Amino acid sequence: MGALIFVQKYGVYDMEAFADRIIRIHQERYDLAAEIQKKERRISKLNEHLANVDAHKKHQDGRDRIPEKEWRAGRESLLASRYADVGKYYNLREDIKNAENIRRGESLDNRRAFLSAPYNY
Repeated sequence: MGALIFVQKYGVYDMEAFADRIIRIHQERYDLAAEIQKKERRISKLNEHLANVDAHKKHQDGRDRIPEKEWRAGRESLLASRYADVGKYYNLREDIKNAENIRRGESLDNRRAFLSAPYNY
């Protein structure tokens, strides 16, 4: 069932287009993983800043303004974006599984054809 969904979703009907699409899916997944890691590092840093806001306020002495609201807004924006990216990542992972099932089916069909061919000695 997943194979049919994959074929319909990407419109691949020959092996060359199939192989090209698999390469693009892997690259997309790799790029998305890098983007998610970048966002997670920034979220972690913002959480660290927000955890230390009270200490910053004590030692501030009115010199600089602490951008607490901006940090919170930035963190919330990054969390929402990260959540969407993770969903895309898992969808791509599922697509790769479906593609592997198609590839296995293709090689199984080739083996069956080879085994059912008459012997020519």
